[in-house]
This record gives sequence, structure tokens and C-alpha cells, in this order.
Amino acid sequence: MLSANQLMHDNHHNVEEEKKQEIPIATMNQVPRHRRSCASLCKFALSPITSCIRYAWNNKIVTTIALLSTASAALYSLTFLSGKQPQDINSEWWYSMSDAIQFCSVMNACISITVNLLTSTKYLPLAGVKLKKNLTHTCESPSLFIKNNICLLVGLSVGLIYGTQSYNAFLWTNISLSIISGITNFLSYSARRYNSIVDLIEKFKDLFNSDVRFQQECIKQLYHLKPEYVEEFNLLFHDKPINEESVNLFLTTLYDKATEALHKKPVVSLFYEKTRTDLLRDVLHMTARVGVGLFCAIAAIPIGIQNAYDGIQLLLPKNVSDNLTNANDALKVLIGVVPGLANGIFYFISGYECSESLEDMYDAIRENKKYLITSSMALVLNALTATGYYVIAQATVNESNILNIQAPTSLGNALPIIYATAVFITGVNNTDGLFAKVNPIVHRVGDITEWLERHKLPSEKISVLRRHAFFSPKASVTKAADDIELIPSGLQIV
Repeated sequence: MLSANQLMHDNHHNVEEEKKQEIPIATMNQVPRHRRSCASLCKFALSPITSCIRYAWNNKIVTTIALLSTASAALYSLTFLSGKQPQDINSEWWYSMSDAIQFCSVMNACISITVNLLTSTKYLPLAGVKLKKNLTHTCESPSLFIKNNICLLVGLSVGLIYGTQSYNAFLWTNISLSIISGITNFLSYSARRYNSIVDLIEKFKDLFNSDVRFQQECIKQLYHLKPEYVEEFNLLFHDKPINEESVNLFLTTLYDKATEALHKKPVVSLFYEKTRTDLLRDVLHMTARVGVGLFCAIAAIPIGIQNAYDGIQLLLPKNVSDNLTNANDALKVLIGVVPGLANGIFYFISGYECSESLEDMYDAIRENKKYLITSSMALVLNALTATGYYVIAQATVNESNILNIQAPTSLGNALPIIYATAVFITGVNNTDGLFAKVNPIVHRVGDITEWLERHKLPSEKISVLRRHAFFSPKASVTKAADDIELIPSGLQIV
């Protein structure tokens, strides 16, 4: 049996142990709440950069190629504040700037290479996979052979623009480094633009594909599904994976229910109807998207034509290049017009689609206020990155060029600003991946809508859906003024 002294000693020992265990909890509680919030927000805001660093460490080859292809843009950003070109980089140029300008120039270059590296590491692996897939089927038929070779030529011509820019950026270093940088940029952008032109042709063909148009109508119906039915189908399909079979089952079930509702007294519709105000809003929205796309294309075409001509001139033998220098400007423009126009098309697409990225950004902020930090950082960093392209355009207008757009004129002074703005817009369009799936709750209707936007249902399944009783008397699928749209990323309707 334990004595009283032993019991008291054990109790005292237990109390001391409990106090020791409580110390970490107490210490944690003593940390001010605002400090914990700041740490959480900083971690959240920097998560895309930390993810990029982890990816870079695990994929060293892709990162090296991406680094070489983005270094030239960083050099243009480095010289932006000094008003010089990368060719002017030397010790005299560096010491002619104040300490503040030196610091800001280095920070601007670091931001440029970080943003472009994030974009390149995202798109380069996809470009490689798609390039291999597309080229594998080149010889399957004469039409595929012609299409792929035309797309490849267009991609190479556009890659020449960026290869020239990269080559010029490294002229202040060893010529070998300048050539390596130019070739790397040429190849990486050629692959990406080749894939883009293939995708563009497929989208154009889809405009005349009745199955794809029918699927687009189904997507519109899902956007205009009333909230009570959204919740009902969320619950019904919450445990099913998102694939071709489940999406087809979902659409069949939806149209079964919609057909039932049409036979009720009074008639019930699962979808909203449009008013004239909604139609006007849609027209204005489309006009704005086309206008932004045209702005970006018009800004990019002159720079693309000049850089493409410069790149072709670099590849020609010296005697041919000298003769071409003395040729008529119209011939020079003709040489660079195909890659310049092709580059303008890609800028048009980015400008046209930019509103979707802005909508995703707005929806993410509405869902989670933390995304205000991420979106603000994305906009600011893209704006700073665009300064490098301002320098590229400035180099074009400060020297004699084949389009005769000179700096003293109004157009010559405005072109660098317009081009940098277009690059900023295309950069915003590349932020789409930052704001996907911000709501942790899975909403199956939103997920299915997103799946349908990214994939095509087989023709046989489309044929079965087309014969559904719901489409016999054409049901109204448009939206009313009080419509609450379903967001494709699956965000919660509020």
C-alpha cells in the first residue's frame, strides 16, 4: 500500500507533467490572431510559386528548356527602366543607374522570369505530348499530311519571331549563347504554336459539326438550369465519377425529368427563358470580347512582321541578306506577313478568351476572399512582365523598320504601350489554372458542365440524345432576367 507522502508526491508529479503538456497549447494560443492570419494568407498567396519550385526540382530538363526560353524576356524587363536595349548591357550602363533603379530593374527581371517560367512549365510538357500525338498521325491520310505540314510551317514561322527576339536579347554576351537562346525559344514556341493552330482548325471544323453544336446547346441548358433542380441533381449524382458514361446517364435523366415536367398541369420548365435585355447583354458581351481580341491582334501584327523579317534575314547567306536589305519595303513586308498575321491570330484568341479568365477570377474572389490576394498578385506581376515587351516594341519603332512606324510619330510612340497592354491581356488569360475548383464541396452539375466543355461525346450517344422526346417539341432553354447562372468550375450558386 502507498503511503500518504508517496501519494502526494505522485499527484504533484502528475500535475507537473500536465503543466508541461499544456505549455505548447498555451504558447500557441498566445500567438496573436492577426499574425496567424498573415502567415496563412502569405502561404496561400505564394502557393503557386512554391508549387512551381517543387515542379522545377522534379522536372529538371523541362525547367532548363523553359528557363532558356524565358531568359530573353527577363533581359528586356531588366533594361526597361533605363530606357535601353539588352544589346546595351555593360558595366557602364549598370553604373550609370542609381541604386534604386538598379534594384527595381533586377526585381523587374526576376518577376518576368518567374511569371514566364510558371507559364512555360505549364505549357511546354503539354506541347510536347500534343506535338508527338499530332505528328504521329501525319501520314495516315493525304488530308492529314497536308494539314499537319501547313500547321507545322505556320508554327515554325511564328517561332521565328520569338527566336529572333531571344537572339537579339543575348547579343551583348557570347554569340554562342545568343544562338542557343534563339534556337531554344524558336523550338519551344514553334511547338506551342503548331499545337495551337491544330486546335484552332479543329474548333473551326466544329462550327460546322451538327453533333458539336447539339452538345453546345446541352451546355447552355445546364447553365440555365434552375437552382432547385441543380441541387436535386447534385445529390443524385454526388457519388458518381465524372466520365463519358456518367455524363451520358446524367443528360438522359435530366431530359427524362424535363419531359415529365412539360406534361404537368400547369406546365413546368426546368430552365429559364431569355428577355430582350438578356439578348442585348449577350450581344454587348460578344462585341466586347471581339473588340479586345482585335486590339491584341492589331498590336501584335506589326511587331511580328518586323521580327519575322529580321529572323529570316539572319538565316540567309550574307550576300542574299545584303541584297534583301536594299529591296523594296513591300517585298520585306511580304516576307514577314505570314508569321506576323499568324501571331496576330493567337493574340486575338487570347484577347477573346480573356473575359473567361476574368470571370473565373471574380467567381473565385466571391467564393473565397483569399483569392483577392492571388488575383491582385497575378495582375500586378503580369503588368510588370509586360514591360519587357514594351522594350521589344520600342526597339522596333526607334530604328528604321519595314512598316515605317517611327518613334517621333503618334503611332510610333503609342505602339510600345499598345503592344505591352496586349501582352498583359494574354498574360491574364494564362491565369485560368489559379482559380479552378476553389469550393471544396463537389457540385456534380458544375463538374459535368465543365467536362462537356472539354470533351466531345461520341456521335452514337449524341444521336440517341437527339431522338429524346424532350427535343420533339422544342423546349425553351434560354434564361430570364433573374437567372442565376451555374459557374462551369462547379462553384456554389448564391
